[in-house]
Amino acid sequence: MDADSMELEDIVICAPDEMLTEGLNCLGCDESNMTARLSMQTMNDRFRGMYGSNPHVCAQIWEDLQTTMVQEARIDPSRLTKVQFHP
Repeated sequence: MDADSMELEDIVICAPDEMLTEGLNCLGCDESNMTARLSMQTMNDRFRGMYGSNPHVCAQIWEDLQTTMVQEARIDPSRLTKVQFHP
């Protein structure tokens, strides 16, 4: 196994639904009031309103920050946290 493939094993993947949940948690919505009262469309609208993009795009950016070949842009997966990722 080469060094590049070993680094790829450390990547933290975040699915769009996880990104949605984490993003809304950062906005103060907890699991109970998020799932009980809000439709999926409303949750996506709130996420997009705060972060400027949908959870799918943010999840892809999350992965890209860990896998880019541009060393200046790359973030070590062990140093990347979802709280820092969300504004």
